[in-house]
Amino acid sequence: MSRLNKVLNQTNHMKEKKEKEKKKNTPLPVYDLEGKTVTPEKKKRDFRLAIFLLVFAGVFSFIYLPGYFMKEKETSDSNKIVVNMDTTAIRKSNTALRNHPSEDFDGDGLTNAEETSLNTDPFQIDTDGDAISDYCEVNKTDSDPKNAENTMVDAQTKSDKQNGKNVGSPYKIGNVILWADDYDSKAYGSVVETINGYHFCYFNGYAQFPETDGKYAYRVKNGVHQELPYRSEENAWKISAGDEVELYNKPLDEVVEITFFKKTFYLPANTFTEIVAKVLPDKGYFTGMKKMKIDIEPNTKDDTMVTITKPEFDSSDEYRFTVNSNTLNDLLFVRKSIKEDECCVALSLYNPNKGEYLGIVYGYPYDGNLLIADMNSLEPIGTLSVTESARKTMNETGDIVSISYFDFKGFGFDSTKGDRISFFAATSLEGNQNLMKENTLDKQEKADKEEKEEENHDTFDSPEDSVDSTENSTMQTDASEETSVPEL
Repeated sequence: MSRLNKVLNQTNHMKEKKEKEKKKNTPLPVYDLEGKTVTPEKKKRDFRLAIFLLVFAGVFSFIYLPGYFMKEKETSDSNKIVVNMDTTAIRKSNTALRNHPSEDFDGDGLTNAEETSLNTDPFQIDTDGDAISDYCEVNKTDSDPKNAENTMVDAQTKSDKQNGKNVGSPYKIGNVILWADDYDSKAYGSVVETINGYHFCYFNGYAQFPETDGKYAYRVKNGVHQELPYRSEENAWKISAGDEVELYNKPLDEVVEITFFKKTFYLPANTFTEIVAKVLPDKGYFTGMKKMKIDIEPNTKDDTMVTITKPEFDSSDEYRFTVNSNTLNDLLFVRKSIKEDECCVALSLYNPNKGEYLGIVYGYPYDGNLLIADMNSLEPIGTLSVTESARKTMNETGDIVSISYFDFKGFGFDSTKGDRISFFAATSLEGNQNLMKENTLDKQEKADKEEKEEENHDTFDSPEDSVDSTENSTMQTDASEETSVPEL
């Protein structure tokens, strides 16, 4: 054997040896459920994908899950404060009701004696809350005043059919023109002017505001302004039930609020930051929200207050048990007494089952709520929340009208649960005087005057003021409390 052949044989032998070792070290093939071979490269890709999904799930959970378990921030109002109530007031209230059987405490057209026999609420014009007054249910619709029915929708539908209208036909309440989305909104929905704008109640649809109020409309929820959707054809904004709306002459400046572990950062509003705000949740450890600069600026508006003084009154006087002072006229009178007359106003909060609490109204903040002091200690105890509200109803004449009033909540009382409020005395710099009774007499005189004027005017001055026969109404108490609802 030549040397060359020997070298070639050795080379071939080494190759064969390496191939044998390679075959020996090669793992057996692995197959997935579909019968495909699982290669090492595929294993690495699957591993990297699993890591990515795990990290993504962790980040997603960190950003979005905490918000589901976090409670809403509780406001520092007085709704949680519960005061001691005088249970003897229940007997006094019942006695006052018995002593005035021929009077009509709620002004619904039924006397107190009739309300007692019917077992309806003598302080609520609509006991069952179906928007049909107790008098109307007994004498007009022949329905049960203690059992809510859908009579208003039927009445509104019938009225529209008779007058060639439909659910989308515009109508006017106060200075606001409304287009309802459905008959529930048209039958029950209304709007009332508030201290800062408008409050829409039971209404979904579109609204057109007076040009003098401003050309830019914003919904205010939890202290955050949100621009309302706008429809140029009617110069109207999209409204949802419960909306608090404020109007401005120019657009509000926008910012994007980013929070990270309670640290807050404000970024200029642009396309990128607005997308980030939409992607991030509103609650959690990492949040984003589009806001207006007005929402983050410190409040510089001063409260309107006077020195706390105890009004003098006769504790045996039944007057405070004969009224439910929940009209906007009463609320405006209290604010006027504080701001212009520098008066404190005596307040009675009454629950038919728990009793009465007497307090003193000595001021109100910029939002219109009432600052309350204790009648005995003369020390501030908190704020009574008030909300201007309105709704459509069928009155004692069978006409569909809009009624405005205010709801209140605080110190263990809630008007939506049947609790009553009474402003029954006031003080002034000239001394103590009962201004509330005087205000009640003024309202009655005003109502009588308006009723006489209404009798002398059979027609309206302009087509905009005209109303359908089913929607015309004569004021009985105060023009700001009950208004007709003209179709346009």
